[in-house]
Amino acid sequence: MRIKTSEPASFRVAALLHENILASSITLPMEILAGAAQALGRGAQQSLSFQCLSEQGGPLTLQTGLTVATEPFGALTDADLLIIPAIWRQPQRVLQKHPRHIEVITQHLSKRGLTVSIGSGSFLLAATGQMNGRSATTHWHYFEKFAVRYPKVELKRQHFITTAGRLFCAASIN
Repeated sequence: MRIKTSEPASFRVAALLHENILASSITLPMEILAGAAQALGRGAQQSLSFQCLSEQGGPLTLQTGLTVATEPFGALTDADLLIIPAIWRQPQRVLQKHPRHIEVITQHLSKRGLTVSIGSGSFLLAATGQMNGRSATTHWHYFEKFAVRYPKVELKRQHFITTAGRLFCAASIN
């Protein structure tokens, strides 16, 4: 899905989708960012674009039955912000089923782009190895599994949001 507030895009947001994401972990950030861009854009030429990506591209049906139009990973341009959405149950299953997500995140991180993981999406971010020695959080239900799987990551159980340079983790959607 692409939403453009004006041309050309001055801030590009990309989201990595798979069938097990929580749709609200994409739609809520999109609405907040669009609102902020509109507020900043009054009288100026601020713009924002959203790019939803999946491995193959095309219509992607989420576990809730919602279908989202996506572009293939190869269509990812230099995004200013990469959103890693929350995973609906069993993050380990997504890690096994979608290893290319980890590659795309790693490539984005190598370009020093802003990155935010939401809830259990932090499992994919941590799987890159880039969170080792850095602060992160995740959904409270997965604290123990995250700590065991990523012992080199400084899990901040008491924080709702963590920051480690250009990497952000939100413990939950809201």
